[in-house]
Amino acid sequence: MGDKKRSAASFLVTIGTFIGVSLLFYGIGHLFGISFLMFNVDYVSSPGLFRLDAGSFVPMLLGLGAAFLAEYFYLRRQKAV
Repeated sequence: MGDKKRSAASFLVTIGTFIGVSLLFYGIGHLFGISFLMFNVDYVSSPGLFRLDAGSFVPMLLGLGAAFLAEYFYLRRQKAV
């Protein structure tokens, strides 16, 4: 039972860090107008042309890196206890 609780807590730390850091950087991008931290979607559809452009995924990559670090430090701390 302890392993399931530990796994659930590890998952919550990881997903919470990913979502929090990603939203933080997207918010900073929109607040200060930093284009590589902003998410925008442009959709163009006309006869003979279809184009979909998505914005920056840099905040998601930063969030993913932070999530890996958070999980690493969380698991390391759990082993020490």
